[in-house]
Amino acid sequence: MADNWTLASTFTSGRSRPFFILLVFVSSRHAGRRRRPGAPRSGRDDGGGLSKRIARATVRCRSDRSASWRRVPAGRDAMDATNTVGGGGVRVSAGDYGLLVMLMLMNVLNFVDRQLLSSFANFIVPDLGLSNGQFGLLTGLVFLVFYAVAGLFMGALADLVHRPRLIAGAMFVWSALTAASGLARGFLSLALPRVFIGIGESALTPTAMSLLADRFPPEKRGFASGFYYIGVPLGVGVSLLVAGVLGPKLGWRNCFLLLGAIGVVFSFAILAVRETRPSR
Repeated sequence: MADNWTLASTFTSGRSRPFFILLVFVSSRHAGRRRRPGAPRSGRDDGGGLSKRIARATVRCRSDRSASWRRVPAGRDAMDATNTVGGGGVRVSAGDYGLLVMLMLMNVLNFVDRQLLSSFANFIVPDLGLSNGQFGLLTGLVFLVFYAVAGLFMGALADLVHRPRLIAGAMFVWSALTAASGLARGFLSLALPRVFIGIGESALTPTAMSLLADRFPPEKRGFASGFYYIGVPLGVGVSLLVAGVLGPKLGWRNCFLLLGAIGVVFSFAILAVRETRPSR
């Protein structure tokens, strides 16, 4: 019986160990009761055959458990499982890096347009006769409330529709309304475009993150996210640069029209990106 206990401890581990220990214990006691006192142990009663069967069953159990761990799920998780279980990373194509650069540039334009109003404050406030409270609403509450509320739904929408088209449509809307802001004559004519600029811009980041997650393996998603978010400081800096360099020469209205037109043209570029949503 001691030999059986030793073999069971050697060949079993984890959740299977209590089952095999109990099996050896019961079998050994049963064999002990059937053996006559003083009779020598036969080859059949020494537990050798039982121990071998336990060992073979343990190997099969481990093999089945390993196979279940290696089972690759469907959908987006299949790529993750291939990376972690297979031991090799998924190759990222040049087209995927091209998409990353395109999305980063769109994020730059996103923050350029978002920051333009603040960057041109010294031009816009006296031209439109805005009070400090009105200008604060334009740069804060009017934009941020609709941006935040719409952002709650844009991530879910990105899971349902064609993502490149969603980005293209959103960028077209916010860029066209940025250009329309250059035609504003007062507070209301500037506030209304800001509402829909906020709604349009809220679609970019959740949709971009969804696209990048499908095209970059887990070990490279940190790099992809960091590269995409470079667009935030770049966009703010470019907006201030435009206000300082082009503002005195072109005027704030023409700068709004120019940057809005650039965004409208650029919005069509992402339509060339093929939707590669994995099956779920």
